[in-house]
Amino acid sequence: MDRKTDDRRGAINLSADELKEVEKLGALFMEPSDVAIVMERDELKFEREMMNRKSDVYKAYWKGFLKSKTEVNESIVGMAKKDSSPAQTLTTSMIKEVERKFRSNE
Repeated sequence: MDRKTDDRRGAINLSADELKEVEKLGALFMEPSDVAIVMERDELKFEREMMNRKSDVYKAYWKGFLKSKTEVNESIVGMAKKDSSPAQTLTTSMIKEVERKFRSNE
């Protein structure tokens, strides 16, 4: 068993500091396989953890990813409100995508 895994199922167990690193790398929009490489973890095991919505790895990665996505969206919407045509176009696209996914049944 890998020295950095200690679960009998082969799941990756990370310390609180390592989970913070996963969150940080997720916030940089790195792909999970790249996060595994940077953190010197088995890519397949890491990706398996990323498929488990209950895993700490999954939660840390997506927490960072979504926090950064929120900041980017705030910036885009802010620019759109200040009459940036490219930002307005992107904001309209973002709105339509959410509406398509969640309001299509109305």
